[in-house]
Amino acid sequence: LGQETLSPPRRISLISTQDMQSRLVQRQGGILEQLTEVLRLQRQARTLIGEVSARQADEGKWQPRDLDVLQSADLQQRQVQRLLSNPDDGLAKQIESLLAELKANRLGEEGISSRMQSLQKQVRRLTDDVLPPLEEQLAGALKTARLRGEQERNKNDGSDCAEGDKPLPLQGGTE
Repeated sequence: LGQETLSPPRRISLISTQDMQSRLVQRQGGILEQLTEVLRLQRQARTLIGEVSARQADEGKWQPRDLDVLQSADLQQRQVQRLLSNPDDGLAKQIESLLAELKANRLGEEGISSRMQSLQKQVRRLTDDVLPPLEEQLAGALKTARLRGEQERNKNDGSDCAEGDKPLPLQGGTE
């Protein structure tokens, strides 16, 4: 005897080529907007790190406010990483989804496809090659700043530490 089973209904939507192209342009615009936000956050982080680095060069010692500035830069750096590589809605995922939609619909949108493939390569380069060393450097500077903050508190409590006058390990260069 055969068994009958029910499968969930599937919906197929038919849209015109013009509507599909409009949808693709909107998605591409959303990707570019998110990329603009990534750039804005990265520039802010670079500015903050540059401020601390310049203070280090001018004054030659750690300032208590440097920890707050570095923590802010670290938060922005984490947001950049999330916006680029979040597996649910990051730029890499959005680009991959757009390219898959182009392929699935057999659209000959070479302009969009080639731009998105190029952008996909650049996002991979950023997340795989550029950002990890910067994040490590920032983490090291944060650790040093935290230690110096503790040393400063200990110094104020009567203990002495000569290492608090060394500059933080910052190069200030972020992409």
